[in-house]
Amino acid sequence: MKVAIFASGEFALPITQHLKDKGELALVFTKTDKPKGRGMKLKPTPVAELVDGDVEVIKADKLNRDLFQQYLTYDVDVAVVIDYGIYIPSYFYGEKAPFMVNVHPSLLPRWRGPAPIQWTIYSGDTKTGITFHKVAKEIDAGDILYQIEYPLTGREKATQLEEMLANKVPAVWETFIDLYKKGKIEPIPQGENYTYAPMFEKSMFHIDFRKPCDEIDRLVRSLADVPGAYGIFKGKRVKILYGECESIGSHGEVGSVIWADKDRFGIQTGRGVYIPLELKPEGKKAMSVEDFIRGYKPEVGDIWS
Repeated sequence: MKVAIFASGEFALPITQHLKDKGELALVFTKTDKPKGRGMKLKPTPVAELVDGDVEVIKADKLNRDLFQQYLTYDVDVAVVIDYGIYIPSYFYGEKAPFMVNVHPSLLPRWRGPAPIQWTIYSGDTKTGITFHKVAKEIDAGDILYQIEYPLTGREKATQLEEMLANKVPAVWETFIDLYKKGKIEPIPQGENYTYAPMFEKSMFHIDFRKPCDEIDRLVRSLADVPGAYGIFKGKRVKILYGECESIGSHGEVGSVIWADKDRFGIQTGRGVYIPLELKPEGKKAMSVEDFIRGYKPEVGDIWS
């Protein structure tokens, strides 16, 4: 089977590697090289970097009919869209095009859009999954072709959950493509009852300690490790990358350190006490709470805002 993949980001790397290793990957569509790093040198997408020199790559930030005609010359059997980030015109998945399937990291129709993993965590969902669906004009709205569910512990970071789901995709793909070859896939319309997962607004990155601890915990885990939720401590922006809640009764000022010892400290929230466990002060590397305490010496009464 000859497969084309339309992909750019890191979430697509495991399935790209899998198809490449099987000798089935015939073509990659990805975004153009972008300037990155201190020197702002042009750098390819993670997917382009992975297949460099081994698979034909077409780099474009907009698809058009000329690229479609070029695409057809590769005579692929099926196309996979995953973490691509570019609008796909309808003729790329119309009657004259190879069968195309999109891979989405949620249980559609819950969490359509660009940030499903983050919203899954922030909303406190107890399960998530991977959905293979038809590509449609409306983003993530195509008929569901195959779906698999995974339970959540309630302690995952977004980065951890993304990595876990990405590594599941190759096995899910093999199950799906076997069913597809046998004609056992029955498309299921999503209907109109869906939830949308937009990118988080920057204003949400700043932790509001007036909110309940469990909501702060979900925010921290949904934004970790990039871009990271932050508070202001002693005039410096400090990202909190992971922590936990303590539901003991407390009556301190919201945002204040209400207890501190040599390896942990607690911040009063609107309900409960939040205990940071991994932090990243502005301009510094991520560090454990023990290292933070040694360097920044939080004391009872200090304020996080």
